[in-house]
Amino acid sequence: MYIKDFIKKIILKSSCINCGRSNKNSFCPSCINQLQKIPNNHCEICQSTSFKDNKCSECLRRTEHFIKLSSIGVYNGLLKNIIYDYKYQSMTNYSQPLAYLLSESLKNSLPTKKINFITSIPLHKDKMKKRGFNQSELLARDLSKSLNIKYCEVFGRIRDTKPQFSLNFKERQENLDSAFEIIYPKVKDKTILIVDDIFTTGATIQECCKILSPFTNQIYVAVLARTLN
Repeated sequence: MYIKDFIKKIILKSSCINCGRSNKNSFCPSCINQLQKIPNNHCEICQSTSFKDNKCSECLRRTEHFIKLSSIGVYNGLLKNIIYDYKYQSMTNYSQPLAYLLSESLKNSLPTKKINFITSIPLHKDKMKKRGFNQSELLARDLSKSLNIKYCEVFGRIRDTKPQFSLNFKERQENLDSAFEIIYPKVKDKTILIVDDIFTTGATIQECCKILSPFTNQIYVAVLARTLN
């Protein structure tokens, strides 16, 4: 480990990664209060704020989906900036403090003791080579340590896809069709937590659930942030 990386690691253990104030959990109370929480009135499955009778139209339409999604908060403001730095500025040392925040959220919203193992959304090998790391995998591995739940690589990425942010909902679904495969054989009758960084339309998660749900007991989802619609 380089000296500067070692120093950065020590500092992060005792200070807020956003403002630098002394804090053992890497996020001070003041900065945590800046994170916008998901409104209390939301879809009971995916946290969408556009819903009726406790469920949004998408969750009512889906035949294969996860039981429930949980997140730290809304994808905007400070949380959006931190995720951007983590994902695109290679601030991989943000993974552990973000995983800690997410674990605290999950303890209050998901039946974590029933989950058999945690997995993540994979990157295609070409994108992995270009970025150098998979932000979802790092987050999931750190989350597994926080929750003391085994991490397993369940999915493989068969083909590369276009960036999802440039596509509408239908195009996102078509873009991800047959993009994943199951590479971990011991998923039968297990309860699995899928981890990703951001939930927008849910097309990526849905594609993974589509190939996984015929074999599993239950699927839950955890993300750092969710866009509101």
